[in-house]
Amino acid sequence: MRPIVVAVPACACAFVAGALACAPAVISVSSTIAVAPGDKSLFVTSWDDDALVQIDATSLREVERAQVAQGPEHVVVAGDVAWVTASLDTAIARVDLPTFAVARVDVPCGGTSDVARDAAHARVVVACSNDDRVVLIDEASRAVAGVLDVEGRPTALAVHGNDLYVATSKPPARLERFDLEHLDAVDTVDTVDIAHDGPGPAESNAAVQAAAIAFIGDTPVVAYTVVDHDDRTLSVDDGGYGSVIDGKPRIEPRLFSPDSSSSSSSSSSSSPVCPEHPAVFDGGARVLSGPSSLVVDPASHVAYLAGQFTDSVLALDCNASASSYVGTLRTGRGPRGLALSSDGN
Repeated sequence: MRPIVVAVPACACAFVAGALACAPAVISVSSTIAVAPGDKSLFVTSWDDDALVQIDATSLREVERAQVAQGPEHVVVAGDVAWVTASLDTAIARVDLPTFAVARVDVPCGGTSDVARDAAHARVVVACSNDDRVVLIDEASRAVAGVLDVEGRPTALAVHGNDLYVATSKPPARLERFDLEHLDAVDTVDTVDIAHDGPGPAESNAAVQAAAIAFIGDTPVVAYTVVDHDDRTLSVDDGGYGSVIDGKPRIEPRLFSPDSSSSSSSSSSSSPVCPEHPAVFDGGARVLSGPSSLVVDPASHVAYLAGQFTDSVLALDCNASASSYVGTLRTGRGPRGLALSSDGN
């Protein structure tokens, strides 16, 4: 029987022998750590000494290092090449992994943060939060292939199939979706809800820091911090800046996903969803501050959220029938990045 190709959201599908087979969309996200193909090596950015460090995945010992652009942030691996952004430079680094040779690639930005790969078009996508833009780099020519104006300080991005998702951090923070086939058309997926629900007055303001984007199936999940800063002069006892009143923190990590009516996917009310308030501020193990990275196991829908200021990682079951807290992993000081191996471990 000749295959019949069917287009469905974020999948390439075909009917073969009466059965529908789907290949999941290619997803590209980044962090300060990346797993090389084959799961034998890790690549970690070292901000303090401007280096990309190769680590043996079994022994966790250093294998090699390369000097890269100043203030290295995120890294994404594309075959035998690693691309590294830099918060203190006007260039990103292209590292040839077999030789660890480094090439400097200039970008029209005063510092870069998140990075993802548009594999279908052989492009690297870079967030320039200081300049309100997203830059696309052609992998072959290493030249700028396009610049997207994204107002509101874009701090997190990810590629899902032919969609580019960008999260901004300047209120009103939002999540936008770009069609990588038609970059002149922008579709706003939704706006992060930063309405005041803390202990302060209703007219107080809030600030947002979007840290990472991951996916549960076709649905994007944004990890961010919301900060209620209505009056910083109050004492902690009176509900001052940074305090927790009746379990409601004025600086809180949150997870956001667009609802099914505003998403491009065909998700339903039974689709997996992560808890909007992943942390609980009761003095127990579920306290978390400074969300820095988010990854999701595509098979189990367990999400892992790193807390840079609490030296911890929360594991959350994001299945619709049992969205719940799984446990807490204690880490070294200031975890900045997470990565899953190809088998989800």
